[in-house]
Amino acid sequence: MSVSSLPFLHGALAAVFPKLAAWRRDFHAHPEAGWTEFRTAALIIRRLRELGYAIRMGEAACASDRRMGVPSSAVLAAARERALEHGADAELVAGMGDGYTGFWADLDCGPGPVTAFRFDMDCNEVAECAEESHRPVREGFASRWPGLMHACGHDGHAAVGLGLAEVLVSIRRHLRGRIRLIFQPAEEGARGALPMSEAGAVDGVDVLFGFHIGFKAEGPGSLICGTQGFLATTKRDVL
Repeated sequence: MSVSSLPFLHGALAAVFPKLAAWRRDFHAHPEAGWTEFRTAALIIRRLRELGYAIRMGEAACASDRRMGVPSSAVLAAARERALEHGADAELVAGMGDGYTGFWADLDCGPGPVTAFRFDMDCNEVAECAEESHRPVREGFASRWPGLMHACGHDGHAAVGLGLAEVLVSIRRHLRGRIRLIFQPAEEGARGALPMSEAGAVDGVDVLFGFHIGFKAEGPGSLICGTQGFLATTKRDVL
């Protein structure tokens, strides 16, 4: 079944498409590394609450004893301050404490299965190219923060999550069951999934969708399903 055969879905997608690039560029310009995604999470949560989603966040969404690679108190404090200076909601940031930036949002559409979609938010701890030939520099959305860059597409993932949230609300009357949008911190280094899972992010979920922009795609407009051969990692803190 194509999108064109579902006019209500086509209209919802058309309404959100113009916003995706703006969201993605904003996230790209304000990259945040694992467990410091205060601004990214706060902006998304604020919008999801406006749309009517029920939010679970803070320590209720991340098992504290399962987090690894958490930055120092000084790094977390600086990241919180930076997020507030760049538009993050103070109350939401306070609710994330010492880097509990993961959250999930539920949309109740009546009886039916629980369908979840997962998006990561963190950036890489690398410096972005400063040359004029680099498109983000040329068009004014390069990273504003030295040593941090969205080099793995998570700025796009967060933007797609926001877009999906708006689309789902606009077609809610056509849906059944519960929709869960999981926004994961600290994907780089494989640190964020376990503490969220232990906190209940996937409890009761019947189907879980994850994706990555550009993975195995050979060009724009491609959608690759059912990729094989991913590696699994296990993290251990050694004292």
